[in-house]
Amino acid sequence: MTSISENEAQATRLASKFARENIAFLDAGLGTTLEDVLHKNISHPLWSAHLIDTDPEAIVEAHLAFLRAGSSIILTATYQCAPETFTRAGYTRDQAVAITHKAIALAVRAREEYINSTPSNTPKPSIALSLGPFGATLSPAAEFSGIYPPPYGPSQSATFFAGEQASKDEQGAEDALFEFHLERLSMLASSDETWSVIDIIAFETVPLLREARAIRRAMTALASSNSSLRIPPWWISFNFPDGVLPEQAPQGKNYTAGDALKTCFEQHGVNSTAVPDAFGINCTQLKHLHECVSLASSALESLDHGLYPKSGASIVGSQKAGPAFVLYPNGGRVYDPTTMSWLPAALASSKTKGLPEPDAWAVGLVEVVHDAVPKSSSWGGLVIGGCCKTEPEHILALRKLL
Repeated sequence: MTSISENEAQATRLASKFARENIAFLDAGLGTTLEDVLHKNISHPLWSAHLIDTDPEAIVEAHLAFLRAGSSIILTATYQCAPETFTRAGYTRDQAVAITHKAIALAVRAREEYINSTPSNTPKPSIALSLGPFGATLSPAAEFSGIYPPPYGPSQSATFFAGEQASKDEQGAEDALFEFHLERLSMLASSDETWSVIDIIAFETVPLLREARAIRRAMTALASSNSSLRIPPWWISFNFPDGVLPEQAPQGKNYTAGDALKTCFEQHGVNSTAVPDAFGINCTQLKHLHECVSLASSALESLDHGLYPKSGASIVGSQKAGPAFVLYPNGGRVYDPTTMSWLPAALASSKTKGLPEPDAWAVGLVEVVHDAVPKSSSWGGLVIGGCCKTEPEHILALRKLL
């Protein structure tokens, strides 16, 4: 049987890509941990977010489980939190705002409880505001298909616009997504108490390039709206269900991780827009991760380094220039949005045969980072963790390796 110790050489080789002090540990799948570990029912239009209102202690317990497993960054239970999802679940707008702010307060409470139970020199974990894409507000969810209804997408079941008005329609959809993201950000920034405790903003599971452009515009507008407003470091993370984005170009070919990275950092037009402090890949299966990481890394090298003046220091404490790389793949299972259920994982390989699932997953993830990231890459640091169907045990397994 392969043991985790036999793979420690993997972690040693990883040090040639990312120094240990330039690596931060994210948490894992909050919603599925609530479901699988704490045995909570999240079959609800708000998924795990409904527990913010009905069972807040469960949210705190889940955050604590990740902190105790070694996570240095925890994501808030706000992925589905948007006026649209709350309205569909029967809440008023005022209730939606209050519950969203409460979710962040619960993460703060968990962090305080963790710090109070550890030695005084324990580093203070960061709180990352989790913001899902517009597709996460739909029923069924559309962050894996990328098919958004008008005005956020085409009227037909497609991810791209066609015809003579395609360019105009594309811009209109981007404008609608810009308004969606700016409204949500402004709602949170309106409370000094809430905004002051947010260390990082994480835009997650983005399926469309137009949505990434809209997010950059929203962050630009947010900063412009109040010159004294502190803008936390932020990332945009994409999902690649089959190794590519769900979005297709008009020619029919799906966009890749390289296209996604360029969309995050390239400037178009006269007016420049804000660039993120990090680029991420999340909720993608390990079997697709190698190609995605390789393409994103190559795209980063092809950019003018002046396009990303920020560095990963703001997120991982790195002294190296360049954006941080955020990797948090799922546990290998495939989500069926129609049945709201998960299909079994398939992680076994010759190197991980016989290992418990969390250890096999951790070995596979470290192997991808080592093999797919060039030794002389321009990444400023690494944030590593898990997404859906990964649990505190998966973070523990990563900590063992690293």
